[in-house]
Amino acid sequence: MKKLTFETLKDITLSKEAVVYDLIRNWEKKVKPHLESADIIEALKIGFDDHFVSKEELEEYPWKEPRLDSFGAIGFSELHEIMDNETFKEYIGEDYDAYFNQLNRDWEEDEEEEEYRDWIKDQSYFAYRALNRCHHLAPFCVELGKKIKPQYEWYLFETPAHSNAIGVKNGEIHLIVDLLWGENEKNPQHLLGRMFDLSFTFLKNQTKERFTEDMFNILKQSIEDLKKQLIG
Repeated sequence: MKKLTFETLKDITLSKEAVVYDLIRNWEKKVKPHLESADIIEALKIGFDDHFVSKEELEEYPWKEPRLDSFGAIGFSELHEIMDNETFKEYIGEDYDAYFNQLNRDWEEDEEEEEYRDWIKDQSYFAYRALNRCHHLAPFCVELGKKIKPQYEWYLFETPAHSNAIGVKNGEIHLIVDLLWGENEKNPQHLLGRMFDLSFTFLKNQTKERFTEDMFNILKQSIEDLKKQLIG
């Protein structure tokens, strides 16, 4: 699987015609037919292998009908622990009520909440959305891109803050497949720009005890230059 990072992004730019693929709208007709293919299942195993304590458990998991939202619930809990409730609710937006109900509801006793059962049914869009697990989902997004739009060369685009899949042709990004951010961010410039901006914040927090102010300024300028090269 080909990968692009800040270090290897040279000569790639964003096409003026680039779009963020609408996974929700196309899930049933264009995505779901591929979910049981060997390539898709292998990509899921690659992405989520660190969630399993053994190779046997990894292989035995029902990858044809996975519940990746349950893995995302781990990320939900981790975020909630480091944020106050209002910040947390603002951060995850429309996912808040869905995941809150998923984590706290007794499904067997509560027969009236069929609406919540529906959105997490097998092979549904929401069953694959593992909150806060973008790096784990990125290989899956790459393989989806290859199935849906094979005319592009597909890369896993990995940054410190976020990962997704990008379809490239003649050195330009034409399509972005992003299972977590793509639902609410349809503008490719904004989505990629957010990846750069949050990555600087992430790296700054990671290196604050080792970097001087001058080093932070150099890091920020380097990321800004890459951002300008990619999206203008």
